[in-house]
Amino acid sequence: MVAEDFASSTAQASALYKCIRTPLISKQAPVDRKLSLVYVIDSLLKNVRGKFIPVIETDAKAWMPVVFEQMSEEQRAKLRRVWNTWRECNLFSEKNWEEMGVCFVEADGIVEAKKAAAEAKTKAAGIGRKADGSLDLSAKLREQMQLLLDEAQSEGVDELDKVSLERLADINPNLLVEIKRAAEDIVANGGAGGTGGGGVSEMDTSGGGRFSPPVSAFKETRSPEVIARAADWANLKLDRLGKAHRSISKLQHHVLEGCTQKKTYADEQDFATQMGLLVSASAGARYLTEMLETLKVQEDNKENGDGTDPTKVGGRFSSDKVDKSLFSRKGLLIKNPAVISRLYDGGLPFVCAADGRRFATQLELTQHMDALFKATIVEKTMMKTEERGWYMWQDEWTGTAAATVGQGEERENVTAAADEDTTDPNTITVVADETRNRCLICGINFAMFFDHDEGEWMYKNCKEVSLLNDETAINETEQVFVHVTCLRGLGSPEQLTMDQVLQLDEDSNA
Repeated sequence: MVAEDFASSTAQASALYKCIRTPLISKQAPVDRKLSLVYVIDSLLKNVRGKFIPVIETDAKAWMPVVFEQMSEEQRAKLRRVWNTWRECNLFSEKNWEEMGVCFVEADGIVEAKKAAAEAKTKAAGIGRKADGSLDLSAKLREQMQLLLDEAQSEGVDELDKVSLERLADINPNLLVEIKRAAEDIVANGGAGGTGGGGVSEMDTSGGGRFSPPVSAFKETRSPEVIARAADWANLKLDRLGKAHRSISKLQHHVLEGCTQKKTYADEQDFATQMGLLVSASAGARYLTEMLETLKVQEDNKENGDGTDPTKVGGRFSSDKVDKSLFSRKGLLIKNPAVISRLYDGGLPFVCAADGRRFATQLELTQHMDALFKATIVEKTMMKTEERGWYMWQDEWTGTAAATVGQGEERENVTAAADEDTTDPNTITVVADETRNRCLICGINFAMFFDHDEGEWMYKNCKEVSLLNDETAINETEQVFVHVTCLRGLGSPEQLTMDQVLQLDEDSNA
């Protein structure tokens, strides 16, 4: 509104324009605000017009190069677009408009010169360009060069600042030549995939597109003896379960002993030190337990999905691959791991607690439980005639028979069984017992935590079940601790048999 009042007077238009021009060319003014001032001048030219056009036309060629030098590349591109719109709107004469944009023409000339110098260097190195502008390289050589460039940009380079081979040829042809030589050596030696011994260090594509000096050693620098010795690590067999179990048991023992025994401390610093040790022991035991659980999951996924077992197809077992010739009178006496695994690990791991049917996915089990519930409702609403048996029970004859279990109780049993299978296993806990501190199904220690509500150390994801011993044992059954997740994997049986648990050493639970 104020600018429109000054548009008819040259003096007033010049005064208002001077207020905008002063901070625009000032070196003390922030650079980020100068583009906004250019937009204000652009609005005066396109919306207000009047005397502002001749005033700005005679002066824009003086401040345009100054502002251009102070701006970043992104801001220069926006300033160029504003300059181009002035030509589209026919605000100035062609001559004055070109004089305003001399800085853009000079910048384009510098870019073209750099591009020509880069093309000369790439052509001297035997790298030409196709008609579409892409580099003229063989498919195998280009693939290896791209791998080397990706490795060079893998660290210290923002995702938006990463460049392609074509862009690299424009901004740093020396590095492109270096990458091409290394890729040719790798291809000639029959190598592929990586650089082996090194790569290009940090890269900086911001600003002028400068790169830090590359490491010239792209080849494998280790001797064959060192490579062979490093390959032996793959054959190393570690008893992670046994060694980690002993460490976890000792750590948990120290935590339980330190928290339950009454002990006097010399001072507050001694007390803080002992508490810190107990906290560290508890955290270390929990970390080792989580590590064993993660390793077990990785091993299970590898066994079920790597395709090494001919009876497995994509992590599931195929009945077509099972050797059916073993289903004979003698063959049935031999334990067949593939058939057992088809029921538990890879085939039908989810079991219905109501009728014992097994399913491949949790969704199928849920749908089955819904169907059972609906069937129960239908049966309850149907009109049925009670039929008398051949003989009456003694309790019925004497009149002391208990009330018959109705359909509502059966529905509650079905619902309770479904809830038990869907409960979060970490919410099922038992009081910690050092003599039973590991799962007899997987052999991994239980995760121990302190329950503030109960005031006891507890094992989470743990449940006490009965184990049927063999004939040589003194006791027919014994109570053992197992993971709830492991128990569900076996179908949530009420009792376990010896062939369902690990045969652990006597001293392993000590």
